[in-house]
Amino acid sequence: MKDQLTIFIPSHFVSKRNKIVEKEIHDTIGLKRNLYQIIIQDNSEGKSLTEVYNTALNQIGTRYILFLHNDIQFETDKWGKILLDHFNRFPDFGIIGLAGTTTLTSGQWWEQKHMMVGRVKHHKGQVSHQSNYSGNHVGLVEEVAVIDGIFIAVDKTKLKKEFDPFFDGFHFYDIDFSFANHLEGVKVGVTTDILVRHFSEGEPNKKWFENKVKFEEKYSSKLPYELTPVPSCSVNRFFPKTDNSKVSVCISENDINLASEFIKQITPVYKNIEIIITSNSFKELDKAVVVFTDNTNEAYKLNLAASKAKGKFLLFTNSSCSFEANSIAELVGFSVINDKQNLGVLTGRQYSLDGKINDCGVGLYANQQGQNSLINIAFKTFYNYQTQNVFSVLKTHFFVKKDLFFILDGFNVDYQIDMFNHEFCARALLSNRINFAIENCVSINRSNINLQEYYALAQNDINVLNEFLTNNSQQLSQFITPIQ
Repeated sequence: MKDQLTIFIPSHFVSKRNKIVEKEIHDTIGLKRNLYQIIIQDNSEGKSLTEVYNTALNQIGTRYILFLHNDIQFETDKWGKILLDHFNRFPDFGIIGLAGTTTLTSGQWWEQKHMMVGRVKHHKGQVSHQSNYSGNHVGLVEEVAVIDGIFIAVDKTKLKKEFDPFFDGFHFYDIDFSFANHLEGVKVGVTTDILVRHFSEGEPNKKWFENKVKFEEKYSSKLPYELTPVPSCSVNRFFPKTDNSKVSVCISENDINLASEFIKQITPVYKNIEIIITSNSFKELDKAVVVFTDNTNEAYKLNLAASKAKGKFLLFTNSSCSFEANSIAELVGFSVINDKQNLGVLTGRQYSLDGKINDCGVGLYANQQGQNSLINIAFKTFYNYQTQNVFSVLKTHFFVKKDLFFILDGFNVDYQIDMFNHEFCARALLSNRINFAIENCVSINRSNINLQEYYALAQNDINVLNEFLTNNSQQLSQFITPIQ
């Protein structure tokens, strides 16, 4: 089997339009002619796509086949090279698309919008818009359970299932094909590195609803279904730019065993690190600077830890958090690259024990009644994250230059347990600083605390924060995102 690519397009267009499609592919694919072929199959009789695609699978001799709609225009140059590179760099994947989801509650794959992945441009008449279902994750193939049929690229050597003729017509051939292969262990993925313009937006019709019922009956024992993928990082990383500046990791911890485990985990993550622990119970611990205090105020204890720091940067977290390799260097590298900008506080992607994102920064949102709420960005999603400006960050993943921390007077000790991080971030914004969430910095929070009980204990701190936000509402209004 030749390691070449076949672009297979079933078409009901006249030959003139087909030649335009073929030329557009030649102009944008970025591959030598001996590495690919284009087959535009006449389907003016309207045969079911499952039948047409299975014939192609069985008759085409190349290893890679791209099943493509005939009303597509490529916006990405050298997309063919990108596609083959992805199959080579991620050899576990047998199917790659441009849009999909990790979660199916029914046959309507886009039902859980926050679990969708990918990006596609749509053009209908004179109206054009881009659907960004997730962040734009450069250089990655993100694992999903199903993909949309607008673009189905396959490695024939990996497939376990063909298209099921049970789904006649032009609907559900794609969802069934990708889901059936996924259930058989074939990795199905989405890349955002290739962008296309689709000159129509599919709308459910009678046949779509009929096939939806078929799909739900076929997989009744599997639905609802959710895939929990392994967190991944983009190839565009900041850490090669790091200057190896010292980072002082500051935590408050009274359990010496938890503190010891934390030290073991975080020490290998970054080579120029010091760990400072403020404690109400122990005074010494190997490989850490321990600062004993009788004061139980968390804001005070973290300020105390920061006062002992020798590093250029401070990373506030807690013993329940672990950091992936290079994650701290990502933060340092981003700070080095953007040193001339007015950086405030940085954070990254933090995951919960269920494998979903807990936050990628925190936003300040206002509903239609004008009520403000702090909401974790990308909460309970897998791929809905990106490097971006944020209002605030969580105290468990809080990175800041030490000089800036003390210029802004540290954490406000009017807070006892929590929320001081949000006020600090707001003060950074008010001093013309920019807070960022860095998508490639990954941590996992293994805490299993009862949030309802925790926030009941922190109610006084919530009240203090609300008062601060109210008193500074006019100045902070530019940072509020309206909820539609």
